[in-house]
Amino acid sequence: IRRQRQMCIRDSGKSVSLGDMFLSDFIQPRCYATYQILQEAWSRLHRLYWEKPDTVSSLSRAIGLFNIMVKLVWNIVNTKISYRRDSKVFRRADFWQLPNETWTSKSGDCEDITFLLASAVEWLKAGWRESEARVYACIGYYRDRSNRFYGHSFALYRHPKIADRWLWIETTLDHEVELSVWLNWNPQTLIPVYFFNSTEAYRLDRDYEKLGLTRDYVNSHRDIIDRMIEYVETGRRLDISWMHKSTRVPELVW
Repeated sequence: IRRQRQMCIRDSGKSVSLGDMFLSDFIQPRCYATYQILQEAWSRLHRLYWEKPDTVSSLSRAIGLFNIMVKLVWNIVNTKISYRRDSKVFRRADFWQLPNETWTSKSGDCEDITFLLASAVEWLKAGWRESEARVYACIGYYRDRSNRFYGHSFALYRHPKIADRWLWIETTLDHEVELSVWLNWNPQTLIPVYFFNSTEAYRLDRDYEKLGLTRDYVNSHRDIIDRMIEYVETGRRLDISWMHKSTRVPELVW
């Protein structure tokens, strides 16, 4: 399937269209991949309960059982999916895979892995009937310590049991994250030009308030926001490199 990037705006929850698909269509909670991930997450939780019941009990009191499951899902994606540049397979700088494609190949780049993880968290949320959790897949930028920008995809997550702010889920790690560790989102380091899930799709220049940001924030990043919008909406080449694991700086590892 060729994913055309021809933008049109429609009056619906899935408001960002990419020609033959909506942006939200890349988040697919009810698919084989999410079933496999959640099945393994439940198995890990069961094993953890029998091996370290005190740990599960204390964490459940602190952040809730649902958030333990979110962290287990994150760790499964971290360790099961290998980072792979699209150019090695598709002979193009960027090609967006669907969750089942990423899970089947056990490989993908930042947006492929982000779509898979966001899909799994959404399916967990639906099965749990958890109304307070919110997750967005993001397409935007990562800014390193040298003030250099890279195209990047990541996830934002929020749950009042953990913190009253957005947390950052980095999806290009290759190791597990401790169950008690969560990363704060720094909007100066990670700029989410598009943020979306399976039912909603937003663009930063119009919907910045949904993330608690301001018009001044948008104006200060206007140039790179416009460049990403042009790339997504017209398919023109992004004149900024996409972040590869080798471009990460130590601040990405806590």
